[in-house]
Amino acid sequence: MNDDTEQFADALRDLLADHCMPHHVREIEAGGSPRALWDALEGSGFADALLPEDRGGAALALADAFALFELCGSFALPVPLAETMVARALLAAAGVAPPAGSIALARLQPQSGGGAVCERVACGRTADWVLAVKGEGGVLLPTGAATKS
Repeated sequence: MNDDTEQFADALRDLLADHCMPHHVREIEAGGSPRALWDALEGSGFADALLPEDRGGAALALADAFALFELCGSFALPVPLAETMVARALLAAAGVAPPAGSIALARLQPQSGGGAVCERVACGRTADWVLAVKGEGGVLLPTGAATKS
């Protein structure tokens, strides 16, 4: 791990130690709001870490981001920070301005009645958006109108 990556990891570890202790995770998983946690993460700039500097990011290489992804797992982060980092980088690379808020990743499965379903979406209940694979591309869906089960 290089010095820059270590600094990013240390900063995220400190933030998560303050905002993502087991009682925070249990509260969110029991239906509590993830907003304070997400606001702290997004305000810190971590959600944009993979974006180029000219787009407000830190231009962190994907390989270097794995230290951050591991921290998301070790703290049982109940919001999709790692997924948001990847989704925002993918959207920016496709020329789409990434939205504010958290983004989960999923596969869109068309249904016979004309609708579509994204099943077993990690952090789907706490995400603001879902970036779903659709054919050879993707579609960005707001979760506010989604039926969550």
